[in-house]
Amino acid sequence: MNHPKFRVWDKAMDMMFDLVLIRYDWRDEISQLIISDRKSSRLLGSSHAMSVEYSNIDFSRFKLEQYTGLKDKNGVDAYEGDILSTTVLTKGLVVFRNGCFGLKSHDNVFFNFDQLRMYRRKFEVIGNIHENPKPLKEKKN
Repeated sequence: MNHPKFRVWDKAMDMMFDLVLIRYDWRDEISQLIISDRKSSRLLGSSHAMSVEYSNIDFSRFKLEQYTGLKDKNGVDAYEGDILSTTVLTKGLVVFRNGCFGLKSHDNVFFNFDQLRMYRRKFEVIGNIHENPKPLKEKKN
């Protein structure tokens, strides 16, 4: 059984992290978040076991992005917020819409991954909307 996998974009630090643990309170709001720095594998979090400087975090600064279950032609995981390039169709932003993952093209057309199934092995993750949105704005040759 596959478990959902997420990454976390920290708007305040302009950095991407891997999600280690998330807990919600009775109001269905995030009460604890532990993330791992991708470069140093250092854990950051709001747990009492973690450093006090992270104990009172404004959780609205974090954007959770789910793994789609797909890998690109190079074996790179494709997440929400990633920019994919295909050899046949177009570049697009990975989004979750109408109960499924898909690509939103620069002209706002949505292709769900089932519609693109035959091109699945021809996808390439070329960036993400947070760290480098420029490839999404460029026209495909």
